[in-house]
Amino acid sequence: HIGSWDVDLVNDVLTWSDETFRIWEIDRTKFAATFSAFVETVHPDDREKVIKNYNDSIANKTLYQIEHRLLFPDGRIKYIQEHGEPYFDAYGRPVRFIGTSLD
Repeated sequence: HIGSWDVDLVNDVLTWSDETFRIWEIDRTKFAATFSAFVETVHPDDREKVIKNYNDSIANKTLYQIEHRLLFPDGRIKYIQEHGEPYFDAYGRPVRFIGTSLD
């Protein structure tokens, strides 16, 4: 199962595909759709690693590749593999980040 996501870095808007919502088991009407809201879904022990990897990808203009866990309210854990790529404007400013998630 592969879901896709797209982050508008200028306006801090996160767009998930239907499959990404299914993987995360989140009702789209109850999701804030920001990077911060995404981070809150990540297992607490993996959050720092995810943020660092994401920020390093933007700073170094490299691909984002990571495996992390989701922790559900009932205690279940799901492993996720994510791959993404930052995109930049003509001045080198990050404007978009597009990727996929696999459970």
